[in-house]
Amino acid sequence: MTQAVPAGSFQVTLTGRRLSPVTDNELLLRLREQFGLNPDQAVQLLVGPLIVRQSLEVKFAAKVASAFRACGMEALVEPMTGLPPAEITEPAATSGGAALAPPAPSSPPPASSATPVAALLALAAQAPPASRLDLDRERQIRRGGMLVGSVRSIYVLVVVVVSAIWALALLRSVLSLNDRGVLDSLYSLLVPGLGGLALIGLLLLPLLAPRKPVPGRLTLDPAQEPEFFAGLASLGTALGVPEPAEVIVDGEASVGIKPLPGGRIRLRLGLSLLASLNSREMVGLIAQQLALQAGGPGLLRVLEVQRWLQQRAYDADLWDEALARRQERSDSGAGHTFGRVLVLSLGIGRLLMAGLYRLSLLLGAKALRIASHEADRRTAMLVGSRLFPLMLRSQRAVDQAADEVRALAASPSASPGRQLPEDLFEAIANQFRAMDAASLAAIDTELDNEHQELSTGRPPWGERIARVQQLQAAPVYASSLPARLLLEQCELYGLKLSREWYEREGIAAPATAASPQPGLTPAMRAAREMQRETLERYFNGQFRPWPLLQPLPPVDADITGLGWQGTIDTLRRRSPEMTQDWVAAAEWERRRAPLLLAAGLAMKPSHFGVSGYDHLSQADLWRLLEQLRRRDTDAHHRLTENLKLHAFRIDCAMRALMDQERLQAEFLRTLLQRLHEMENDAAMLAELQRSVIALQAIAADGEHPDAQKDLNEALRLFRGHATRLLNSGHSAAQTVLEGGTVSGYLLLRCPLAGPERMTDAARYLQDASGMVDAFQDIYQAALGELSSLCERAERACGIQPIRRIDPMSLGL
Repeated sequence: MTQAVPAGSFQVTLTGRRLSPVTDNELLLRLREQFGLNPDQAVQLLVGPLIVRQSLEVKFAAKVASAFRACGMEALVEPMTGLPPAEITEPAATSGGAALAPPAPSSPPPASSATPVAALLALAAQAPPASRLDLDRERQIRRGGMLVGSVRSIYVLVVVVVSAIWALALLRSVLSLNDRGVLDSLYSLLVPGLGGLALIGLLLLPLLAPRKPVPGRLTLDPAQEPEFFAGLASLGTALGVPEPAEVIVDGEASVGIKPLPGGRIRLRLGLSLLASLNSREMVGLIAQQLALQAGGPGLLRVLEVQRWLQQRAYDADLWDEALARRQERSDSGAGHTFGRVLVLSLGIGRLLMAGLYRLSLLLGAKALRIASHEADRRTAMLVGSRLFPLMLRSQRAVDQAADEVRALAASPSASPGRQLPEDLFEAIANQFRAMDAASLAAIDTELDNEHQELSTGRPPWGERIARVQQLQAAPVYASSLPARLLLEQCELYGLKLSREWYEREGIAAPATAASPQPGLTPAMRAAREMQRETLERYFNGQFRPWPLLQPLPPVDADITGLGWQGTIDTLRRRSPEMTQDWVAAAEWERRRAPLLLAAGLAMKPSHFGVSGYDHLSQADLWRLLEQLRRRDTDAHHRLTENLKLHAFRIDCAMRALMDQERLQAEFLRTLLQRLHEMENDAAMLAELQRSVIALQAIAADGEHPDAQKDLNEALRLFRGHATRLLNSGHSAAQTVLEGGTVSGYLLLRCPLAGPERMTDAARYLQDASGMVDAFQDIYQAALGELSSLCERAERACGIQPIRRIDPMSLGL
């Protein structure tokens, strides 16, 4: 007897598919109107699959799902399985009574972490899935490997037999020369000898032809990407297969493996996918390839032989290129005729290899089908069944976007006025994100086609997707951060491969120095204003750019004893004093540059617009500057103690967040901590930049002989602090703005291009003039996103927020 599903045990799931072709902007507008969401909440609903509500009665769940369908999104009402959901979000109250409250908390996925690489490392603690390859299936895979391997062996044997027959026939002709005349002897030696030699050469050509090196590939060094290689080892442990012996990246939009001698494999990663997908999708594609090793040596032999035959049947080799060049340079008709005969001969050899390749597909089809289904199952156990079709759709969409971007880059005349991208893969990622619903729906239809991929011997995607969805597996690896964060130097690889592609295509690559310095686009300015509003609201109008907030929670027992609501009540009472201290601390930051000029040039501070310090001696000015750089003033001390309250408030809110949101908040807090560690260099850049502007004007007057020397020293110090800031930021991953890392975004805003930047300090300052503002952009964007999550937790838990206080009412 079937057990009834208890009331209140249903959930509403967004599948990620759209019921009709609709743009993202139009869909966001519908969601905001239907559910009363803010822009941040509406955007989160576009990432699927997504569980938006749990523990509902069936009638109310159907009402919520109907509201989403009215907007054009596919929503399912499903019984709750009790497994942790892949994604959880918290929209606001809906219109028409269909409220979307925060879902019930669930236990975190075991391998979740704040960064995608850390989540990979955590997979080592997972027990590998039990193999479903019984003795019969393993026997079929071994048999397939032996049959496919015999194709190559038979070919080699045929070559040996033909060579032996030719040698014996030639030897027999030589031994019988005494019984024949001169013409008969020449005929019996030359005609069969040359004909047999040509036949043997035709058979040996695929075996001996040197392979053409594959362009646009980079081999990853484990010493430069140690965390990623350790993560791959953990991924292999979680899948129950060996880790790859070698990893390469190229510009393609696919992931693949190649068997190497000794039973190991080489993993190939497409940089187009790394730049476009999130880490969960990318790890799923990698796992799908690594899990093929579960088929054992027999399956690897199938892949190796099929790849060997495919290369010799379809890939051009170095002899092909040499023949083509020789034929182009030939002026005589005889040379062209001889070249055509050779091309025809090579074509016959390739037809023979193509026939053998097709034969290997037939012989290895059963082994590939079994191994593919097992690899799909292990992948689903890792990233979840719901992600599987979306992962495949995203891969196909990135491939399509890559073709479009390369076509536009190779034909600048097709898009006049369009500037070539320096990073081709970032342009592919932008093209992928801009794909409309109609294009994605067409890809879904293509994947559902029963005849998809039958030509490669693997089962069709429709069958594979149906099998995986039947598993209903929950995700173990659930990180949704960008996949480019898996590699520490992903942006550098992208730039290098982009330049190589431009060179191969004969396209004049865009020069960084010639490109205009990127400023704030309208979209960036709008996002900055929205983040500013969030910070003003969360910090009760007290927020100032400097000094940065220390995001780690305090260890002060007096603060922790206040509790969440008590901390906010204390902040409310201290708001006027905290606002004054923050303003005073920011004012001290502004005075650092004028006081530095006064101390360095032995001039009065009032000459640089700072009054009240003319009575101080040179030594006193230098001591005051050192005190300011250490933030050793009464205002700084009081502000530090009060900002600990905000750090504890943030920590309380993070503990109340749902699993996925808490992971996002932990990532943001880690980023803020890294930015706090880099604050000194960023503040020094702002101080030196203001000092240089004043020193340039003073040096031009010629009244102060030491001005030029101080200007050169300031420029040298500026470059030193900028270099340290960039070096620290290369390992600081961030997803709030473009670039992948803190340094990646700083370099987007301040290209720092050209060899002259190493010798011309003034040019370096000009290129890096926006670095401080860019640093503040990342800080405010990260703090704004974290504050938005904390506000959501406070509303969900009924915490009374701080009332807004206008700083103008305090005389500030």
